[in-house]
Amino acid sequence: MKIENGLQVTFEYLLSDEDGENLGDSDTPQTVTYTHGSGEIIHGLESAMAGREPSEKFQVEVPPGHAYGTRNEDLVEVFPRERFDSLEETLQEGMLMEAESTEGNVLFQVTRLTDTEVTVDANHPFAGKVLRFDVQINDVQTIAEEQTDI
Repeated sequence: MKIENGLQVTFEYLLSDEDGENLGDSDTPQTVTYTHGSGEIIHGLESAMAGREPSEKFQVEVPPGHAYGTRNEDLVEVFPRERFDSLEETLQEGMLMEAESTEGNVLFQVTRLTDTEVTVDANHPFAGKVLRFDVQINDVQTIAEEQTDI
């Protein structure tokens, strides 16, 4: 069965940047199940999946505009370190944090620490990157409808 909108797809992937540097948590492929056409995965990868079948393997490079977008330097801010006093014992570069903003909760990463300042970045970590996916499609099936007893 070929991948088309409304079908459930299970696949494995390894993620790297355009230079081949691993961007995943390990060298072990990650498994994902999603409904094709629902926007559950990034647009560029979902588009590359259309029409493919189980057991198919392929590689696709997804530009930032079809992945996590371009970097927005307005999303990088520097704060006085005192604002993070309650986190002083755990505060470190690379840590992810969540804060409330006027648009709701925002996830950001601490990118730089000095004795007086903390720099945070609310861009997605893959923003501005070309992403290379090595994909193997495992399964394509219709979504089972819930059955009810009458």
